[in-house]
Amino acid sequence: MRLVIEASDFRRLSTDTQKELIRHFAGRSFLEARNGRRRGQYEWREPIDLNHDLTMQLMHGLADNHRRRLEAFARNNGRIA
Repeated sequence: MRLVIEASDFRRLSTDTQKELIRHFAGRSFLEARNGRRRGQYEWREPIDLNHDLTMQLMHGLADNHRRRLEAFARNNGRIA
């Protein structure tokens, strides 16, 4: 048997149901790692100079609208008016 839940359907589930499904299928350690990552998400960090390889990793698989946004930042010294 296969159960398929699209991302949009998953987001419509209650938070408790989402956590229960993740805990059941991915394990408790996945939730703990995910929550641990979120804590530092909004901290200011030092900027990183991107070399060619890091830039290629960042750009790989980006949608066109995301690329256009990054290009706008690049053209305007990192600022959008």
